[in-house]
Amino acid sequence: MDITGITEEMMKKRNQAKIFGGAFVLNIIMVVNLAMFIGPEADIVFGAMAGFFTDAFWVAAMLGVFYLFEGREFKLFLINGGCATVALTTMGTILGAF
Repeated sequence: MDITGITEEMMKKRNQAKIFGGAFVLNIIMVVNLAMFIGPEADIVFGAMAGFFTDAFWVAAMLGVFYLFEGREFKLFLINGGCATVALTTMGTILGAF
């Protein structure tokens, strides 16, 4: 929490239902968008690659721009960018497998 500047008090005041509900809806939006991007004929390899490259060249790159202007630490970029990479690569792999 030191990296983000968020305190335990701030964490306790957050609405968990709003956070997890919003995260669920946003993840559904990402999956649907990724599914439209990779198409119905994708295989597991293409799905994994599409998910990875979607993050590496769009999501993480955009996070990097934000973090540069916000003056956030590089370590936080690696954590958030890495999380997004794992999430989108996993989504793409699952979509490609089915």
